[in-house]
Amino acid sequence: MKFLSSAFIIAVTLMASPLLASQTNTAYIYPLVEAEMALLRHFPQIALQNYISVAQETQDPNIAARATEIAITLAGFEEAVEPSLIWANQAPNDIEAQLTAILLLIKTQQSNRTGKFFKHLLALNNQELDKELLGLYRQIGDEIGEEDFKKQLAILSELYPHQYTIPLAIAEINLFEGNMGVTFKETARALKLKPSVTRGILMHAQSILVLNNFDKASAYLRKNIKQFPKDVTLKQFYIEVLLDHGYQSQAKAALNELMNSNSDLKDNLLSLAKMAIEVKWFSEAKVLLNDAIKHEDLADTAYYFLARIAESHSDYQSAINWYLHVYGGPFHTISKIEAAHLYAEQNNFKSALTLLQQVEPQTLGDYKRLI
Repeated sequence: MKFLSSAFIIAVTLMASPLLASQTNTAYIYPLVEAEMALLRHFPQIALQNYISVAQETQDPNIAARATEIAITLAGFEEAVEPSLIWANQAPNDIEAQLTAILLLIKTQQSNRTGKFFKHLLALNNQELDKELLGLYRQIGDEIGEEDFKKQLAILSELYPHQYTIPLAIAEINLFEGNMGVTFKETARALKLKPSVTRGILMHAQSILVLNNFDKASAYLRKNIKQFPKDVTLKQFYIEVLLDHGYQSQAKAALNELMNSNSDLKDNLLSLAKMAIEVKWFSEAKVLLNDAIKHEDLADTAYYFLARIAESHSDYQSAINWYLHVYGGPFHTISKIEAAHLYAEQNNFKSALTLLQQVEPQTLGDYKRLI
């Protein structure tokens, strides 16, 4: 009976952990099984010791990744450095591995050892590496580490002058910190290397707005819209800038021009519609939303916004119909509650109560609204 219990435990543990099942050398299976069982029995130090030991012996990136995860959770950054370096060295194409190693080295004041892992990242030729680096910067969480990270990026920028994502990352960090002069300078460098990168153009325009004036920023955006006529995000940003500075008629004209173009608006339909609703351009918003409902992944949100527009115009029956079309997504529960409320406003209490009985709240907020 004891043998069966042990076999059962091992089988369950192996099935629960693919990285254990992948080990062909059975000599390492038992320490890992013991580690997982130790975690279940609340003996984390045994688990950590076993995982780090096996990671050192096998140099297996999956084992090292698990050891890093356990170390960060249970023992802190210092303990996690060694397995993270094994992970990053053995999986040079794994972005998460490289970012984790860099983060832990910086958190433990070893930023002088990050060069290899930055090199791995650059070798991947990730077109959005700057976003990953900004995310990493936000995770550092201490002033010394943040300064070290920025110094490493400055060094990389000199070492790899043809990598546009590095000045973009520096620009994004400085935009996040409000340093518009550096943002202007670094986006100019990035755009010289890759003129079509939209986020670079947007950041450069933002820095011009703050450092100079609206007219220069507006002219700069118009120039780039003319150069990249299919860039919908760029056009939307220009419309938002016009609105922010009180140029409503010009913004409305730019929106209508965008809607009448042959551009693919799918990814921007909901954000454009929401913007139009906020400034009460309901005709334009309805056109955008009626386009959005043709896309399954946008339909629920689009129906919700159509309902809100109808309700704002006291067209309660249309509002109810739109609300009832919201079958899922974040607005599902509130749409049913709003429809029930509108039924009640029309003294149709039977329909209101029937609808409320069908609601299955997903969050505490939904539950409170339902009550």
